[in-house]
Amino acid sequence: MVPTRSDLASSAPDEAPGADRLAEPAARPSSPRRYRRVTCLTPWGEREEQDGELALRMATTRDGETAWGFGAHPSSSLAISVLLGLYQDGAPNPQRVLDVGCGAGVLSICCARMGAREVRGIDINPAAPRVAALNAADNGAGSCQFDTTPLAGIVGCYDLVIANLPSPEIQIELSGHLAARARGGLLITSGYISTHAAKIEQAYAALEMRFLYSAELTDTDGKEWSASLFKSRGLAGPSRPLP
Repeated sequence: MVPTRSDLASSAPDEAPGADRLAEPAARPSSPRRYRRVTCLTPWGEREEQDGELALRMATTRDGETAWGFGAHPSSSLAISVLLGLYQDGAPNPQRVLDVGCGAGVLSICCARMGAREVRGIDINPAAPRVAALNAADNGAGSCQFDTTPLAGIVGCYDLVIANLPSPEIQIELSGHLAARARGGLLITSGYISTHAAKIEQAYAALEMRFLYSAELTDTDGKEWSASLFKSRGLAGPSRPLP
């Protein structure tokens, strides 16, 4: 099933300079709420959260350091739309999440606020973990941690791996590591235009990742972006060695 445009996450424009005075951290609910949409606001936004909405206050620049990803880019919006479907009653509700290329942390924070117990975000940008950690604190996402460990240095398997990466070439280059970390679980890929979707699906099919569905979104320039959800055919743990 391909989500419609109305199902996709909404957000404010992807411009959020650092603020001297940030919003008070949102209290995390004792049990996960179910959300129909995600809206990304600036840290100084005062709008009240609406029914069924997860409103996040995000900044890409904190204390003079900058990390990509306010949440408004089509690649982030598409990944969020897939996440919304995973965190519903009767859905998988992944509890251990790895967010590869986490940037300012918006996808990690979404998972934590939707109910994930353990979320790890990694990024090669040394500023990203610090920016993301501050955003997580401001949004009541206490189950998040962020660091710059290379993907090749990550061990173990996760219920969900998110790979919103800058290009299809990087997506394919890292596909072996991403599939290994998602062994027995789910993988979201995003960050590429729709004409590259077929070759990405082929790359992951060769790694025992079953394609489930894709979501598309056309930006203001007429460029169509795509994100896909895969499910591992393999088993996690010692019964099946990791590559």
